[in-house]
Amino acid sequence: MVNRLIQGSLGRTTEDDRDYYGKKRLDMAGALLSGLFRQEFRKCVDEMKKIIKRDLENGKDIINLHSAIKPDIITRGLRSALATGNWGKDKQGDVQKTGVS
Repeated sequence: MVNRLIQGSLGRTTEDDRDYYGKKRLDMAGALLSGLFRQEFRKCVDEMKKIIKRDLENGKDIINLHSAIKPDIITRGLRSALATGNWGKDKQGDVQKTGVS
């Protein structure tokens, strides 16, 4: 870092501005929210499939779809992302994007 500072002050290299807006990445809110909703909706559908499959394997004659749908999965995921700034998780459970404001 000191070397780059000295090289820049001597004119041997160009100065670098890390705060330059051309280097910033901008993701629109709609794209971020749609991707997050898609991910949380998949979790909701997978959970619903597990519940229905379990009920079928247990031999239930009547399956209550209303109890199989868990909308709080989507709500908790959206609230968590908006509160923490950590958007989405990959298959290992690691956060995909951090610091989203």
